Amino acid sequence: MRPMWNIFLLGLLLINFGILQPEYPTDVEKIDLQLDEEEIAFTFLDLPNGECTIIQTSEGENILINTGSPESEDELLHYLKIYGIDEISDLIITSPDSEYTGNLKYLVENIAIDNLILPNSMSDAKLGKETDWWGKGTKSEPVKDLKVLVLNEDYSKKKHLGMDLLLEYNDTYLLYMTSADKEVENRLIRQHDLSFVNIIKVGDFGNDTGTSKKFLNACDPQTAILFHKETTYGKSMVLERLKETWLDLYQTSQKGNITIKMKNGYYHVFTLTLDTFQQMS
Repeated sequence: MRPMWNIFLLGLLLINFGILQPEYPTDVEKIDLQLDEEEIAFTFLDLPNGECTIIQTSEGENILINTGSPESEDELLHYLKIYGIDEISDLIITSPDSEYTGNLKYLVENIAIDNLILPNSMSDAKLGKETDWWGKGTKSEPVKDLKVLVLNEDYSKKKHLGMDLLLEYNDTYLLYMTSADKEVENRLIRQHDLSFVNIIKVGDFGNDTGTSKKFLNACDPQTAILFHKETTYGKSMVLERLKETWLDLYQTSQKGNITIKMKNGYYHVFTLTLDTFQQMS
């Protein structure tokens, strides 16, 4: 007997996602997020190790933030197929660590990418493709109404630093943290009003060197997204701090792919496990 939770989730997904059935049995089924005009979707992928976020617009534009670890290549390519991504308008990397760049070279060589965006800390990267370099204070609008501000750009594997972004789409704010460092967090609190943040992507997979109680209180998000890494120091303590803030916590390792659809200052969260997708297909 199928668990009731799966039945509820399946019904929810059938309402909100269109599943395009394959014309031939060998084709890969695709997920149509059925975006309304002026609606945008952020999908945080459930990878075995590392992080990748897909941003899709109603105009058919696709943005990727990071590429997962090398061990996640098969899963990443599978997800790109089922979400119908064969061209990327912008590929943004927030850290040179392998959990973020593991499949960068493959994507550059095998998928059409209009713009490759790397942090200044990766200035020695040689990928054979023209690159835009982002540093602290860089502002961009990669697609209509999606505004990106680089809050911090630095790198230290030892100190768990990377490029931290504030993304805003029609008054919905996503704080995309890569760093897990209390000094960085304190500086961001001093330099920016973050009290309007709606969603936070937790830095460095929940490493306890960051995501402090003080930082969470300053941001006061309603929703948190946490990617999976095979080993993360102090993750349980970060989870405890997140739960104490009474926000809605979504972990890819538990919920599968997490999609947030935004429009007109509102957002909705949907989850999709690979098992559920296979049932729907």
